[in-house]
Amino acid sequence: MENDRGKELAEAFTKLKKAMIKFHMISGVPQPALTAMREIARCTNGVDRDSHGIKMSEISKRMNVSRPAITQMINYLEEKGYAERVLTKNDRRVVNVCLTEAGNEVLKKCESTGIAMLNQITDSLGESDTEDLIRIVNKLLTAFEGIKTEKQ
Repeated sequence: MENDRGKELAEAFTKLKKAMIKFHMISGVPQPALTAMREIARCTNGVDRDSHGIKMSEISKRMNVSRPAITQMINYLEEKGYAERVLTKNDRRVVNVCLTEAGNEVLKKCESTGIAMLNQITDSLGESDTEDLIRIVNKLLTAFEGIKTEKQ
């Protein structure tokens, strides 16, 4: 019976993943690129303000993604006009990344659209189920953190 529950949970996760991909594509920006945009914005506009942008290696570290993958994401964002590479004044070997005005606008639009969609979901679930969902997801995340893998 426990194996059946594991299968049911795996199927539910698969369906949720497909729904989340669809959810993220409504913005027109692939989810990994959107996550990179959030990291760039966080470091250049937020608490970690650095007027010269953020190093690509820092984005890689924060997202736990390989440097070549970050390079592809930044190339995509540059092609769309959402980000730009900037040479630092102190060390011209260092290349940082900043969001362009268009990138900041797209990010704000994506975030507001995402919040509006999540509000529709919470309205559909109701207050009690939404609170239960948040509690269960947090409990699930804690359970995932406690799982030992072969690599550990």
